[in-house]
Amino acid sequence: MRIITLEDHFDTQLCMAQKPPPNELRLRWFRDRSKHLGHDIEAEIVDVGASRIAAMDATGIDLQVLSLTTPGAQAFEGELAIRIAADANDRMHAAVKTYPGRFRAFAALPTAEPDAAVRELDRAAREAPYDLAYRLDLAVLYDRTGHGNEALILYRQLLQAAAEDGASAPPLLSSIQQRADYLAARLSADADKH
Repeated sequence: MRIITLEDHFDTQLCMAQKPPPNELRLRWFRDRSKHLGHDIEAEIVDVGASRIAAMDATGIDLQVLSLTTPGAQAFEGELAIRIAADANDRMHAAVKTYPGRFRAFAALPTAEPDAAVRELDRAAREAPYDLAYRLDLAVLYDRTGHGNEALILYRQLLQAAAEDGASAPPLLSSIQQRADYLAARLSADADKH
């Protein structure tokens, strides 16, 4: 049995530089928690390399799904949010490429900038085309931001990939199929009106 952990946090120097300095209570928490865990949390949270792999091996974790820690790119606006998301995604992508089979990632998105969020998730999906989770996230983001045609294309690609892979996640696939059918009908009705 493989052990897979989700939303394993990591941080980047760029994102950390935007945070206010921790107060005394937070510093004490970091010290106490680091002592309890046996490593420096602040140093280890930026590592997505050999040290993290060693910790995974020591605890029996086969695969981590990385996620940018709080406050994440979504807490910022404009170019800063876009830079934080791109930097985090570049670092996660490099970790996935360096340690194949050990890491996957949830894309960091600058959600305060919806068009940039769609572009960034699209970029992340192109860089990790094997990762169906990215494509599902992108489809949902397109869907929720009014990009129905793009969402429908991705939903259909996901369904086709699942069929080819013999995926066995009927509730999720059923939900994707229902949403794809709804979007197709809605887009067809909208086209008929024009």
